[in-house]
Amino acid sequence: RPGSRRCGRCLITFPDAAFAARHAKRQHPRDFAAAALRGALFVCFVCARPFASSPALLRHQRGHAPSPKKPAPKTAP
Repeated sequence: RPGSRRCGRCLITFPDAAFAARHAKRQHPRDFAAAALRGALFVCFVCARPFASSPALLRHQRGHAPSPKKPAPKTAP
């Protein structure tokens, strides 16, 4: 089927890459981590996602930062 992915370890077929990745992460965590980190020099300390460059990691990490809060309106004395 177009777009389907198969687990290389247990040969289960999934409808797309996201399902296959979730399966690999849950059922084969050591294999998943080794494959995810292969060739990566920069890893997010929040979610462990690997990146090939520092700028890519920094762009990604901005998504983990809490959004800045608006200052509270001042009240009259």
